[in-house]
Amino acid sequence: MDKENVGQEERGLIKEKTLGQAKSIFEEQRDEISGGLSSIAQVLQHSSHQLQQQDQRLVARCLDRIAEKIEQSSNYLSEKEMNQLVYDIKSFARRRPWLFLGSAFALGYFSIRFLKSSRF
Repeated sequence: MDKENVGQEERGLIKEKTLGQAKSIFEEQRDEISGGLSSIAQVLQHSSHQLQQQDQRLVARCLDRIAEKIEQSSNYLSEKEMNQLVYDIKSFARRRPWLFLGSAFALGYFSIRFLKSSRF
């Protein structure tokens, strides 16, 4: 083997290792976010049941729908692999670029607000 082939092999091994680490980190974060979303859905469902007992059925139904959508999002996220999720995000961004950019901006804005509030 010459030096060029050895260098390519080493780069390939480094690339595999890096992708493996990235996938592992992604899966940990995905599971944590999915679990958090599921917890939020459960809290909303519990609140909905309390509101139904207080004869606030309209608000309770709205909370049920929101909880259902959040639970669906949690399930969707937990079932997807990194490559599938990236593909879905790219597809969505191509189909609806303004909605994607607006969502990304809102997510960033609220993330920053959350991080600022949790530091103090």
